Amino acid sequence: MSLTSQSIVHRRSSIAEKACFRFICSRLVPCLVLSILVLAPVASLSGAETPGSDMPQVLRVGFLSNVFSNVDTRDAQVAMELWARELARGAGINKARVTLLHSREELATAIRNQSLDIVTLSALDYLKLRNSLPLVPAFVASNHVGRAREQVLIVSRKSNIRTFDDLRGKTIDLLPEKRYEPALIWLETLLMNKGKGDLSSYFLKMNEAPNASQAIMHVFFRKVDAAVVNRGSFETSKMMNPQLSQQVMVIAESESILGDVSCIPKSISMQLKLAMENAAAHLHQSAMGRQMTALFQIDRVIPFRPAYLDGLTTLLENHSKLKQKQLKRR
Repeated sequence: MSLTSQSIVHRRSSIAEKACFRFICSRLVPCLVLSILVLAPVASLSGAETPGSDMPQVLRVGFLSNVFSNVDTRDAQVAMELWARELARGAGINKARVTLLHSREELATAIRNQSLDIVTLSALDYLKLRNSLPLVPAFVASNHVGRAREQVLIVSRKSNIRTFDDLRGKTIDLLPEKRYEPALIWLETLLMNKGKGDLSSYFLKMNEAPNASQAIMHVFFRKVDAAVVNRGSFETSKMMNPQLSQQVMVIAESESILGDVSCIPKSISMQLKLAMENAAAHLHQSAMGRQMTALFQIDRVIPFRPAYLDGLTTLLENHSKLKQKQLKRR
């Protein structure tokens, strides 16, 4: 190989590594690796070509694009491919294929064509698709359930704001709707419960903050009057900056709203399904599993329970009822 060719290969490798590094450093959504974490032990089971085995030769992993937050999709694709390639090589699998799906329609097509073994999507998307697609929720990250997933409305203690009614004509930070749509639905539900108008007329200005940390600090420095973030992010910020506990307060909170969920199509073999369930149960016990869960800020991967959807289901039902009442009054 000539020096010029070597230089080109080196540059391409460097670009891929930098893209992967930027992706990881941008605090990739925990469920990005949820499927991969689960499939890593499974892959070692399926590497051997056993006659009559129902284990796949190719691991087909899908992600709906809105599970990524503040990440360039090109970087996301490179990072996922590098992870999948490394896992496949280490497990002796011939090939691992990762698909980034950009819409519910693309996901529906992939499932109906039986071209995925597991897919990660938001809980909201799952609820919107569950009656039309043969998907079975299988795994969640433990920090995507429970109190950490409650939405909280925060304000500065130095302000005169103590209730939601005090926010009329004020400014508020919200996180990107594409990724955090349930938070916006919850805020709109609060507003309709009060018999108020729409969000755009109630607030003086609604800003989009790129992440929870910035939204919290905007309230802390009183750049905005309020913000909606999840409790987990707020508690983490308070641990990092103890002054937040004295200067920022919660004035409203939601029920726990499930984040992302990894689902298995009903068409996959029972052998693969059981292997993934076993892998998920023991993931945190392996050295590789502990390293990856620490890297991506996942406590552990746990089996899905229907109760995890209760908070989001109740929110959507209340929002729909209030919306209908609002329309009847017009």
